[in-house]
Amino acid sequence: MLMGMTEKEDERYTLALDIYKDADWLHSMVENILNLTRLQDGKLILDKQPEAVEEVVGVAVAAFSKREPEHEIVVRIPDEVLLVPMDARLIEQTLVNLIDNAIKHTPPNGEVEVCVQEDRNKASAVFTVADRGTGIAEEDLPHIFEMFYTTRTKGADALRGVGLGLAICKSVISAHGGMITAHNRHDGPGAEFVFTLPMEVKNSVEQK
Repeated sequence: MLMGMTEKEDERYTLALDIYKDADWLHSMVENILNLTRLQDGKLILDKQPEAVEEVVGVAVAAFSKREPEHEIVVRIPDEVLLVPMDARLIEQTLVNLIDNAIKHTPPNGEVEVCVQEDRNKASAVFTVADRGTGIAEEDLPHIFEMFYTTRTKGADALRGVGLGLAICKSVISAHGGMITAHNRHDGPGAEFVFTLPMEVKNSVEQK
């Protein structure tokens, strides 16, 4: 729909971009609700396969190339191929939720970081999504992953959302046998969301 509209000042381009964003937001909302329902009912089956983190992160980041061109997403991943057992579709959606949240709290032309590292001591892959927003209020931190919870940060209230994205992130990561945390950055303004995935498949965490 955006093809042939090269001038961003063109009203058609602006309208088409708004429609694209709305449709993409609705699709993400439906995906989140479906996944949450399956997780709650215990009907979500994890299709764990060794996946290259470069490809999984790439798919998630590519989802924002058109709808959020004013934000730069910096990706930092290991030079060597890092294979991690995961349900790629669910981890991609988790990253999309976290990146979307980071963009919402980052000023225009601000930078969002997506980093992946291997923690060999804990046999896990560590994913970090960081923003340069105002950070998370202390009273919000204990509740940030609760269902239907929305922060009281100024500016966030005006943004649409029903408090499902981060709750689903926690459910998906827990189903993988990992952990997810949130904290404010120590190197300036902004917040970081960090989740881990075990490098080895454990039958005890497979969901049926």
